[in-house]
Amino acid sequence: MATQKEAIQFIRDNFPSENVDESLIKIVVGWDDGRSQLVFAEVLETVIAVSSPFAERTAISAEQAINANTSIFGIGMAGDWFALKHVLPLADLDASELQIGISGLAEIADELEKKLGLGDKL
Repeated sequence: MATQKEAIQFIRDNFPSENVDESLIKIVVGWDDGRSQLVFAEVLETVIAVSSPFAERTAISAEQAINANTSIFGIGMAGDWFALKHVLPLADLDASELQIGISGLAEIADELEKKLGLGDKL
């Protein structure tokens, strides 16, 4: 998968999703237990930036958010939410890397919600 257009099509074909704008896609990853996790994928010309909000800024401190995350994913802000973040380069990206990047990020963000006792708000 080497192009922006191919990456967008892969996401549309493999995840429940909707376009927010031309390059931003809102994805919902769900599990059998009824929980789900919101993921945003911004598909640019050279990278895909994925993020998954897990806690409102007012619900926990930055220190709690940072200390709760033991994954390889980074933490940042997405509006008023703490979010896990990951970047995937498009040049040599294959389908399994994109699948794992989105699903893995969603799974860890959902685990953080549970770990922090925040419920399943998104």
